[in-house]
Amino acid sequence: MSWAHERWRQDPSLHIYHYAAYEVTALRRLMGRYAVCEEEVAQLLRAEAFVDLYSVVRQGLLVSTRYFFFLTPPQTFGTTNPACWATSI
Repeated sequence: MSWAHERWRQDPSLHIYHYAAYEVTALRRLMGRYAVCEEEVAQLLRAEAFVDLYSVVRQGLLVSTRYFFFLTPPQTFGTTNPACWATSI
């Protein structure tokens, strides 16, 4: 945590990317349990340095179909050729 905080102090535009809320929740839990790096974690949280990629992906995918499952792209995109899926959106 000290390493990440020092890099953030050097460059305040730094972001720490993670997937889902587990990492931030674990940092908060460990910070509370062991009373270590409390100020560093608090500063990073206030600066919104943590970027949850799960929410980015979830908000970034828009499909115009009644039912969409990641396991059924041929029905969704109208082709079985994976190379066409990106251009079908």
